[in-house]
Amino acid sequence: YGDAEKLAISITEQFPEHQLGWKVLGPVLRQTGRVSESLVPSQKAVQLVPESAPYLDTMGWVLFMIGNNTMALDYIKQSIEIENDNAIVLEHLGDVYKADNKILDAKIYWKKAFYIDPGNEDLEKKIGDP
Repeated sequence: YGDAEKLAISITEQFPEHQLGWKVLGPVLRQTGRVSESLVPSQKAVQLVPESAPYLDTMGWVLFMIGNNTMALDYIKQSIEIENDNAIVLEHLGDVYKADNKILDAKIYWKKAFYIDPGNEDLEKKIGDP
């Protein structure tokens, strides 16, 4: 991750209005445990390409990880409006609903995700858990 981070920072400095560096930097920071730091690069990626379902989902997931479920739902739902057949995004929406104690809503989205990714044991477990 260190090399990816250095390269992403270099790209964002050289080409601040191109989404590639921001697209890489946000997830690298998140994957290395710096979730709060990943917020700004994720926001920048969404600002540059607001119709990108993956960028919207990433932004939503970061917001969820820092505890802002309301905004997380908004971003993840926007992602689903653009691309409604992505199992990961559907699972993310279910996870946010579960965190808000909306278990029935969560299971709806986990089931949709499982329909797309029927071999996913994590989803199967989530669907079976109360």
